[in-house]
Amino acid sequence: MADEIYIEGLAEALGEFFVEAPATTKTIWDELNDWGLTLASWQRFIVSHAVRDGTLTDERVNEAYRLFQRDNKLDAGDEELPDIPASVTGRAAVAGVSSLVLQEMRALKNVNAIPETSSLTFGAGLTVVYGHNGAGKSGFARMLSSACFSRSDPTIIHNIYDNKAPDTPATAEFLIEKGTGKSEAIAFTVGDEDSDLQRISVFDSSVARVHLAKESELGFQPAGFDVFDELMRVVGLIIEKLDADIASRTKPNKFDQLFADSGPIADQLAKLTSKSDIAALRTLSVFGQAEQERLDEVARQEKELLAKSPVETLKALATAKVDIAALQKKMDEICGSLGDEASVKARTMLGEHRAATAGAIKVGAETVSHPNLTKTGTDEWDAFVEASRTLGQAESDTYPAEGDPCLLCHRPLDEPSATLIKRMWGYLDADARKAAVSADEKINAYLNELRALKLTLLPADSRARSELAKINPDLVATFDGVSATFAARREVLVGALDAGQADHLPAGNLTLPDAEIANSVAEIHAQETALKDGKFDEMLANLKSEHITLRQRQVLGKNIEDVAAFVEGLAWIEMAGKAKPNPRFVTEKQKGLFQTLIEGAYKARLEEECAKLECALPIEFKARGSAGKTLRGLKVQGGHKPEDIFSEGEQRALALADFLTEVNLNPASAAIIFDDPVTSLDHMRKKRIARRLVEESAIRQVIVFSHDIVFVTMLTELTKSQDGISADVHWIERDYSGNPGAVKLNDSPANHKSYLSVHKASECLAKAKKSAGQERVDLIEKGADALRRTIEETIIHELLNGTVVRWEEHIRVNNLRQIFWTDEIAEALRNLHGDVSRLIGGHSHSDEYTGGTLDPDDLEALIERVKTTKQAISDGKKSKK
Repeated sequence: MADEIYIEGLAEALGEFFVEAPATTKTIWDELNDWGLTLASWQRFIVSHAVRDGTLTDERVNEAYRLFQRDNKLDAGDEELPDIPASVTGRAAVAGVSSLVLQEMRALKNVNAIPETSSLTFGAGLTVVYGHNGAGKSGFARMLSSACFSRSDPTIIHNIYDNKAPDTPATAEFLIEKGTGKSEAIAFTVGDEDSDLQRISVFDSSVARVHLAKESELGFQPAGFDVFDELMRVVGLIIEKLDADIASRTKPNKFDQLFADSGPIADQLAKLTSKSDIAALRTLSVFGQAEQERLDEVARQEKELLAKSPVETLKALATAKVDIAALQKKMDEICGSLGDEASVKARTMLGEHRAATAGAIKVGAETVSHPNLTKTGTDEWDAFVEASRTLGQAESDTYPAEGDPCLLCHRPLDEPSATLIKRMWGYLDADARKAAVSADEKINAYLNELRALKLTLLPADSRARSELAKINPDLVATFDGVSATFAARREVLVGALDAGQADHLPAGNLTLPDAEIANSVAEIHAQETALKDGKFDEMLANLKSEHITLRQRQVLGKNIEDVAAFVEGLAWIEMAGKAKPNPRFVTEKQKGLFQTLIEGAYKARLEEECAKLECALPIEFKARGSAGKTLRGLKVQGGHKPEDIFSEGEQRALALADFLTEVNLNPASAAIIFDDPVTSLDHMRKKRIARRLVEESAIRQVIVFSHDIVFVTMLTELTKSQDGISADVHWIERDYSGNPGAVKLNDSPANHKSYLSVHKASECLAKAKKSAGQERVDLIEKGADALRRTIEETIIHELLNGTVVRWEEHIRVNNLRQIFWTDEIAEALRNLHGDVSRLIGGHSHSDEYTGGTLDPDDLEALIERVKTTKQAISDGKKSKK
């Protein structure tokens, strides 16, 4: 009677707990997804992995730091970056979410030692998967945790006992149904992410620890809010990495040590900042041949200035001015001798010479003309006549007289011949001939005059050149240039006169460097003035300053790349300092979501879940400090540690309540999966949790993995008392060869109904008769195992009428009235149990003990004995009534 009251009360309580699906509202995951759209890449990356992994590994933190550097232009921009999830949580948005049922998980590869042929099916309501420790149950659960939404990151390794197993990521195939009546297959590889599977939430011991506080002052964190603790931790690590980088790049400025003297460049380098003008410094660093020559000249001038007294320098400057004046005068004189006037003069002379020569030729031709002689009057003819007179007068003062011998043929001259010679000699004294000779002599005299000009203004060995070179070398070069110009002009004039070519004479006056000379004189005058005013030190200082500047430019040219790198480092440090993350973006978001979600619907729903699980909730909403920043969270009243206030069972219940709160406030949530949710809990706590999970299975798909047969029994028994709720119970165990992962669908140690008859044993017998070898042996052992279960369930439910049920704590005292007992039946059942056990591999160690090789006939005989015994019990009960 008491037992009946318990069942009825349980059913009534369950009926009160069934609730409608929550109205559409934003969840913590929706809020995190929306927030992610507003964040920088590195921030979205750490939020995404804080949601998915719970805790970011060192590798993930390093990846986040690389993203942070890229976002803030602190890297070279060429390093490959990690992928950033498009969605922070990987979960579907609330709007337009369809129903989703997980139907099957199959084709597992590289999942521990589970064979690829193993598979699990799941009902639309409650599915319970039972398995002993080491049976392979955890492999299935880990794969689901990896594929679905879980706050933990399980490690899945391949079969370590198989040396040939590939070291590749685990894979599996999932079948889902999304309200269309058609199954959809999802091929999953660990490391991937599927949006449909992410709608399925997983709760295990690791997730429970996440929901509870990680820090001592927190009782537990609402679902999703642990993300903010992890974000604060990771942001802190990124700040540490950034500070370390800044410290490594912060170097003392030692460039001023390159210079022995202070100067404009040394001063600039001593005050380098991130804003220093590198382009301007690069311009100053140019030091070529021209700069080297100027450095040498300044050094020379400085040396000479130091070697002389101001008085001596003044004398040298005065002498230089006199020398320059004399050079200018000489230059003007030469310019007058070679300028346009000289060209005009030469052209006039050539014209006169041409006219006189023409007149002389005419007179000569008229004096001794002959039709066959065409050169009469020419220079050649004139020379011939001049030579003949000189020779004739040398022979005799009276030559030529009649009878004198001819100078050419020696024949005696007749009177006409002597007269002809006299006429020719008379031509030499003619005015026309004298004019031509005079014009020629004039040109020759002018040529001699031009050739006699001293055109070198500053001879190499001259005193003036030596002194001026000390004061102004450039001026010496200027005068040398003028001398070269003069020489070139004279060459042209002489050439034209020699050739008698007036059209080759130069035109125009010479251009002289008057401005340059004037500037040089002005500089000398300025030096004189400075020395006379007592500014010798100033002159020396100016030279020294220029010397230092040139020398520092030379040094800068050799170190400009290091200087540029230093300035770039300062710029990087400044950028890094400005980019340093402020954790406020975490605290402000956490505070806002806390007020929106926790202080409102979340708090109410969490209290409701805690009430259903009958766990006290001595918590209060307060802010807490973390690294000097404020975070909001749920705290145990009084600030105590959770282990000081809550038992392990209460902590697990609180974590489960928080998990169910998050699931029920998220319309996108589909199935929920629990892996050993009641580990280390007492009987009453297990019962409350079982009741709550059965209740939840009326709303959504619930899948429970457990090694606790009492808890499994609670779940299956509770479903019997509720209309429309059923449970699929599967059993995972090791096969007869000791390999894990053997799945018995719709079977478990608590599933006694299917074993009250010999049906399962008979099925194995039928298959064994059609098999051979090891397969037949395995089937006989499997059938014997099922038959032994039938004997055990017959004892519990038929012989003892369910008075004491395995896996339940209750004793149904009222059932004692329906017990049928005889010693004969008891002995028959005892013997049957022993005989059947001998057929099972786990209970036989030799063929001798079992009576030889297993044979289907042995199993068949035992089945018949069990059927006979069961019939005897049934007949006895009927007779008792």
